[in-house]
Amino acid sequence: MNHPKEAETLNKIGMATIIMMASVFLSRITGVAREMVLAALAGAGIEVDAYRVAFVLPEILNHILASGFLSVTFIPIFSRHLEGDREHEGWRTFSTILTVFGSLLLVLVVAGMILAPMAVPLLAAGRDDPQFIALAVRMTRITLPAQIFFFAGGMLMAVQYAKTRFLLPALAPLVYNLGIIAGGWLLGPRWGVEGFCWGALAGAAIGSFAIQLVGAMRVGMRFCPLFDVRHPDLRRYIFLTLP
Repeated sequence: MNHPKEAETLNKIGMATIIMMASVFLSRITGVAREMVLAALAGAGIEVDAYRVAFVLPEILNHILASGFLSVTFIPIFSRHLEGDREHEGWRTFSTILTVFGSLLLVLVVAGMILAPMAVPLLAAGRDDPQFIALAVRMTRITLPAQIFFFAGGMLMAVQYAKTRFLLPALAPLVYNLGIIAGGWLLGPRWGVEGFCWGALAGAAIGSFAIQLVGAMRVGMRFCPLFDVRHPDLRRYIFLTLP
């Protein structure tokens, strides 16, 4: 006979698995719908090419700092504090990592927006059309700030995972894709493909950040800006993430 706690844990794992599987499935469907809407409203041309290039620099930043790797690395660190009845220290670690890496990401995003006119031609090798470059630069500057929402949201999702809360994190990719679709559908007739970029920014702000902030607050989030580069958990976080 299973111990009651073991049975509860298995039930939570099963529910989490179902939620995440449904999230992945629905995100794939909305991803296909996003591409269909883009093709229907914009077709193929210089604007669509510029739109594709506009996500290259943000994706680079995403893989460096804002990707799920960093938030996943934080889960065992935070969970260890919870298991040791040191939740206050867990939130201190949360505040430190979010402040330090968030500040670094903010600097990189601002630098990326300033240097976009130089970076985009390098990322779109072989495309020297001034109109294409101008469109790609403008759309890159729109999508870059979304990486801040992805990073902060990843940390907010991590504490929810550690507290065995999975529903709101599962909504992030769905809302993101729906934001892109809505942006293209509502703003496309007036702003063209640029509307999809504004939709991506809104989807990241709502799905990856605002909704996750609500979820984190529900599990008792305590945040205070702490720029402590000597915090031992910050070093442990970096060492765990590098591999």
